Amino acid sequence: MSHPASQTQTHLRPLAEVHDLRAYRQDRIEAALEEAQERMTRGHEDEALEATFRALSLDPRSYEALSLAGTLLAMLGDAKASAVYTREAIRVKPGKADAYYDLGATLLEIDQADEALEWLDAGIEKAEGRDDDLTEFLHSARIEALVQLGRMDEAQSALETARTRTRDALGLLEGCEQAIAQGQKKPRLRVV
Repeated sequence: MSHPASQTQTHLRPLAEVHDLRAYRQDRIEAALEEAQERMTRGHEDEALEATFRALSLDPRSYEALSLAGTLLAMLGDAKASAVYTREAIRVKPGKADAYYDLGATLLEIDQADEALEWLDAGIEKAEGRDDDLTEFLHSARIEALVQLGRMDEAQSALETARTRTRDALGLLEGCEQAIAQGQKKPRLRVV
């Protein structure tokens, strides 16, 4: 008859191996994402997307990989696919305001301003209390959505509110002011 302590030790061994396997998988995910970032920085978006998909094959719920896939797909001109991955990133981590901006910007590119406005408003709510460029990007894209929807009075009001909030974003706000005056789209930045 075997001793209970030796049985416990035998049963714990597979648990330690599972932890090692998880750590190994996480290391591979991080390496793939680092590779993707490096390739994207060098302007090789196709290769970066392949590396990102490798990370997603290891963890389909990786917020970082989903968000990066959305960004890369937008850079490659596939806004619809970008929106799918960015929506999933938001589903995985609903508190990350940067994905709301990316999704809103992508939806504006494919003329879905109604839905974009909803996501941008949610992102502004998530970013409440932050004082950084992302907040300004969200407000700028929101103004653009209002312009696309022909809601010029609301866009003008949002612009005036944004002006009172910050002086740092004057360049973005000037672009919004021109968009309102011309009733047209303006290029957007992506959060990377």
